[in-house]
Amino acid sequence: MTLLYSGLMAGSLMAVEEKEKGTLKRLLASPATSTDMLIGKTIANLIILGLTAVIIILVGLGCGAKILWNPTSLEHWLIPFLLILVSIFVIGLGMLLSLVVRTIKGASGISVSLGLMLAFLAGIWFPKWMLPPWLRVLGDLFPATWAIDAMRSIMVYELPLTGVLPDVIKVLVATIVTYALGVLAYKRVLRKYAKL
Repeated sequence: MTLLYSGLMAGSLMAVEEKEKGTLKRLLASPATSTDMLIGKTIANLIILGLTAVIIILVGLGCGAKILWNPTSLEHWLIPFLLILVSIFVIGLGMLLSLVVRTIKGASGISVSLGLMLAFLAGIWFPKWMLPPWLRVLGDLFPATWAIDAMRSIMVYELPLTGVLPDVIKVLVATIVTYALGVLAYKRVLRKYAKL
Protein backbone atom coordinates (compact mmCIF):
# COMPACT_ATOMS: atom_id res chain seq x y z
CA MET A 1 0.00 0.00 0.00
CA THR A 2 2.84 2.37 0.83
CA LEU A 3 4.32 1.83 -2.61
CA LEU A 4 1.01 2.78 -4.21
CA TYR A 5 0.37 6.14 -2.64
CA SER A 6 4.00 7.11 -1.93
CA GLY A 7 5.00 6.23 -5.49
CA LEU A 8 2.07 8.17 -6.92
CA MET A 9 3.01 11.16 -4.79
CA ALA A 10 6.69 10.93 -5.73
CA GLY A 11 5.88 10.86 -9.44
CA SER A 12 3.32 13.65 -9.30
CA LEU A 13 5.68 15.90 -7.30
CA MET A 14 8.70 15.55 -9.57
CA ALA A 15 8.11 18.81 -11.43
CA VAL A 16 5.57 20.59 -9.20
CA GLU A 17 7.83 20.53 -6.16
CA GLU A 18 10.72 22.18 -8.00
CA LYS A 19 8.38 24.81 -9.41
CA GLU A 20 6.92 25.70 -6.01
CA LYS A 21 10.35 25.80 -4.37
CA GLY A 22 11.53 28.17 -7.09
CA THR A 23 14.43 25.92 -8.09
CA LEU A 24 13.07 24.69 -11.43
CA LYS A 25 14.37 27.57 -13.56
CA ARG A 26 17.83 27.23 -12.02
CA LEU A 27 17.80 23.49 -12.69
CA LEU A 28 16.68 24.02 -16.28
CA ALA A 29 19.46 26.60 -16.74
CA SER A 30 22.08 24.18 -15.42
CA PRO A 31 23.99 21.71 -17.62
CA ALA A 32 21.67 18.94 -16.34
CA THR A 33 19.12 17.85 -18.91
CA SER A 34 15.51 16.98 -18.16
CA THR A 35 16.50 13.33 -18.64
CA ASP A 36 19.24 13.68 -16.00
CA MET A 37 16.71 15.19 -13.60
CA LEU A 38 14.20 12.46 -14.36
CA ILE A 39 16.69 9.64 -13.82
CA GLY A 40 17.99 11.23 -10.61
CA LYS A 41 14.53 11.76 -9.17
CA THR A 42 13.39 8.27 -10.15
CA ILE A 43 16.42 6.62 -8.52
CA ALA A 44 16.05 8.78 -5.40
CA ASN A 45 12.37 7.88 -5.13
CA LEU A 46 13.11 4.17 -5.66
CA ILE A 47 15.67 4.30 -2.84
CA ILE A 48 13.16 5.99 -0.54
CA LEU A 49 10.43 3.47 -1.43
CA GLY A 50 12.91 0.60 -0.97
CA LEU A 51 14.00 1.86 2.46
CA THR A 52 10.36 2.28 3.45
CA ALA A 53 9.65 -1.32 2.41
CA VAL A 54 12.65 -2.58 4.42
CA ILE A 55 11.52 -0.63 7.50
CA ILE A 56 8.00 -2.03 7.19
CA ILE A 57 9.38 -5.58 6.88
CA LEU A 58 11.63 -5.09 9.92
CA VAL A 59 8.76 -3.71 11.99
CA GLY A 60 6.63 -6.67 10.89
CA LEU A 61 9.36 -9.10 11.91
CA GLY A 62 9.70 -7.25 15.22
CA CYS A 63 5.97 -7.71 15.79
CA GLY A 64 6.22 -11.44 15.15
CA ALA A 65 5.20 -11.63 11.49
CA LYS A 66 6.46 -14.65 9.60
CA ILE A 67 7.80 -13.85 6.16
CA LEU A 68 8.21 -16.93 4.03
CA TRP A 69 11.03 -15.70 1.79
CA ASN A 70 13.70 -18.19 0.79
CA PRO A 71 16.88 -16.59 -0.64
CA THR A 72 17.93 -19.91 -2.21
CA SER A 73 14.79 -20.04 -4.37
CA LEU A 74 14.91 -18.38 -7.79
CA GLU A 75 11.16 -17.71 -7.64
CA HIS A 76 11.53 -15.83 -4.36
CA TRP A 77 13.98 -13.40 -6.00
CA LEU A 78 11.08 -12.32 -8.18
CA ILE A 79 9.54 -10.68 -5.08
CA PRO A 80 12.02 -7.75 -4.87
CA PHE A 81 11.99 -7.52 -8.67
CA LEU A 82 8.19 -7.20 -8.66
CA LEU A 83 8.32 -4.63 -5.86
CA ILE A 84 10.74 -2.54 -7.93
CA LEU A 85 8.51 -2.88 -11.00
CA VAL A 86 5.43 -1.80 -9.04
CA SER A 87 7.39 1.17 -7.66
CA ILE A 88 8.43 2.27 -11.15
CA PHE A 89 4.88 1.68 -12.42
CA VAL A 90 3.30 3.92 -9.76
CA ILE A 91 5.98 6.59 -10.21
CA GLY A 92 5.02 6.59 -13.91
CA LEU A 93 1.34 6.92 -12.94
CA GLY A 94 2.29 9.79 -10.67
CA MET A 95 4.09 11.54 -13.52
CA LEU A 96 0.90 11.19 -15.55
CA LEU A 97 -0.98 12.81 -12.65
CA SER A 98 1.42 15.74 -12.85
CA LEU A 99 -0.42 16.76 -16.02
CA VAL A 100 -3.44 17.76 -13.92
CA VAL A 101 -1.97 18.86 -10.58
CA ARG A 102 -0.77 22.41 -10.05
CA THR A 103 0.46 22.46 -6.45
CA ILE A 104 2.19 20.23 -3.91
CA LYS A 105 -0.99 20.17 -1.85
CA GLY A 106 -3.05 19.10 -4.87
CA ALA A 107 -0.53 16.42 -5.85
CA SER A 108 -0.44 15.09 -2.32
CA GLY A 109 -4.23 14.96 -1.97
CA ILE A 110 -4.94 13.28 -5.29
CA SER A 111 -2.05 10.82 -4.85
CA VAL A 112 -3.15 9.64 -1.43
CA SER A 113 -6.83 9.43 -2.46
CA LEU A 114 -6.06 7.54 -5.65
CA GLY A 115 -3.53 5.31 -3.89
CA LEU A 116 -6.06 4.32 -1.24
CA MET A 117 -8.67 3.52 -3.89
CA LEU A 118 -6.16 1.50 -5.91
CA ALA A 119 -5.25 -0.44 -2.75
CA PHE A 120 -8.82 -1.79 -2.74
CA LEU A 121 -8.55 -2.81 -6.39
CA ALA A 122 -5.23 -4.54 -5.83
CA GLY A 123 -6.62 -6.67 -3.01
CA ILE A 124 -4.40 -5.10 -0.35
CA TRP A 125 -7.13 -4.09 2.10
CA PHE A 126 -9.52 -6.94 1.41
CA PRO A 127 -9.27 -10.06 -0.74
CA LYS A 128 -10.50 -9.41 -4.28
CA TRP A 129 -13.27 -11.97 -3.91
CA MET A 130 -14.91 -9.69 -1.33
CA LEU A 131 -15.23 -6.84 -3.84
CA PRO A 132 -18.36 -6.31 -5.96
CA PRO A 133 -18.05 -8.07 -9.35
CA TRP A 134 -17.52 -4.83 -11.31
CA LEU A 135 -14.65 -3.83 -8.98
CA ARG A 136 -13.10 -7.29 -9.34
CA VAL A 137 -12.98 -6.72 -13.10
CA LEU A 138 -11.17 -3.40 -12.55
CA GLY A 139 -8.84 -5.07 -10.06
CA ASP A 140 -7.98 -7.79 -12.56
CA LEU A 141 -6.96 -5.09 -15.06
CA PHE A 142 -4.66 -3.28 -12.61
CA PRO A 143 -0.93 -4.17 -12.95
CA ALA A 144 -0.27 -3.87 -9.21
CA THR A 145 -2.87 -6.64 -8.73
CA TRP A 146 -0.92 -8.85 -11.11
CA ALA A 147 2.26 -8.24 -9.10
CA ILE A 148 0.56 -8.91 -5.76
CA ASP A 149 -1.06 -12.05 -7.11
CA ALA A 150 2.31 -13.26 -8.42
CA MET A 151 4.00 -12.56 -5.06
CA ARG A 152 1.22 -14.36 -3.21
CA SER A 153 1.45 -17.29 -5.62
CA ILE A 154 5.19 -17.58 -4.98
CA MET A 155 5.26 -17.09 -1.22
CA VAL A 156 1.97 -18.68 -0.15
CA TYR A 157 1.08 -21.20 -2.84
CA GLU A 158 4.71 -22.01 -3.79
CA LEU A 159 4.04 -21.90 -7.53
CA PRO A 160 7.06 -22.54 -9.75
CA LEU A 161 8.54 -19.90 -12.04
CA THR A 162 6.46 -21.13 -14.97
CA GLY A 163 3.26 -20.53 -12.99
CA VAL A 164 3.99 -16.85 -12.32
CA LEU A 165 5.99 -15.90 -15.40
CA PRO A 166 2.95 -14.65 -17.39
CA ASP A 167 2.04 -12.22 -14.59
CA VAL A 168 5.66 -11.06 -14.25
CA ILE A 169 5.84 -10.36 -17.99
CA LYS A 170 2.52 -8.47 -17.89
CA VAL A 171 3.77 -6.33 -14.97
CA LEU A 172 7.05 -5.66 -16.80
CA VAL A 173 5.27 -4.56 -20.00
CA ALA A 174 2.76 -2.39 -18.07
CA THR A 175 5.63 -0.79 -16.16
CA ILE A 176 7.58 0.03 -19.32
CA VAL A 177 4.53 1.51 -21.06
CA THR A 178 3.33 3.50 -18.05
CA TYR A 179 6.77 4.85 -17.20
CA ALA A 180 7.37 5.83 -20.85
CA LEU A 181 4.07 7.72 -20.88
CA GLY A 182 5.03 9.27 -17.55
CA VAL A 183 8.33 10.45 -19.04
CA LEU A 184 6.44 12.19 -21.84
CA ALA A 185 4.11 13.79 -19.29
CA TYR A 186 7.05 14.91 -17.12
CA LYS A 187 8.86 16.51 -20.05
CA ARG A 188 5.66 18.24 -21.16
CA VAL A 189 5.08 19.64 -17.66
CA LEU A 190 8.70 20.84 -17.51
CA ARG A 191 8.32 22.62 -20.86
CA LYS A 192 5.11 24.24 -19.64
CA TYR A 193 6.70 25.43 -16.40
CA ALA A 194 9.80 26.67 -18.24
CA LYS A 195 7.60 29.03 -20.27
CA LEU A 196 6.05 30.58 -17.14
